[in-house]
Amino acid sequence: MIVKGYQSWELRVIMIGDGVNDAPAIVGMVMGTVGTDTVIEAADVALMGDGPCRVVGTLRLVERSRCISTQNLVISLLVLATLIPGAVIGMTTIANGLRVARRIR
Repeated sequence: MIVKGYQSWELRVIMIGDGVNDAPAIVGMVMGTVGTDTVIEAADVALMGDGPCRVVGTLRLVERSRCISTQNLVISLLVLATLIPGAVIGMTTIANGLRVARRIR
């Protein structure tokens, strides 16, 4: 009931448990090493500590990782969008590191 209320307000809801008596409900995060192996494998994130304060740090780390991954994808796509058309029209060449190293020697 409470979860449905939060979801109706378009808030993100995560289930956190130890996996002992809440195994069927966990699809998000499990805390501690006391959980069953099945639950730890099924969870998206498994925290090795039992403190709830670790959840906030983990969520911050997830957001930072997502930001860095997005930046890497954008930069990669920009580099490819520049190099591939240049290689097609003959303005640039795409060479791997071994070929460049052979030319230097």
